[in-house]
Amino acid sequence: MLLGCVGNDEYGRRIKSELEKVGVRSVLETTEAFPSSRCGAAIFKKERCLVPHIMASRHLTESFVNQNKVE
Repeated sequence: MLLGCVGNDEYGRRIKSELEKVGVRSVLETTEAFPSSRCGAAIFKKERCLVPHIMASRHLTESFVNQNKVE
């Protein structure tokens, strides 16, 4: 299971859809205040570099986490 936060935007909808397609159970809080986070990837031969732009994911609320705890 993946617990997180996405923006109410095209990226957030795509994240939900792609996780569902590959069978990952996701519980995603949606925020209007921030866009979904993104990450750029650069690959050269065997080396790679990831450049995250963290936005909505840093705003996952404690109350959402507590409401969706798995025991």
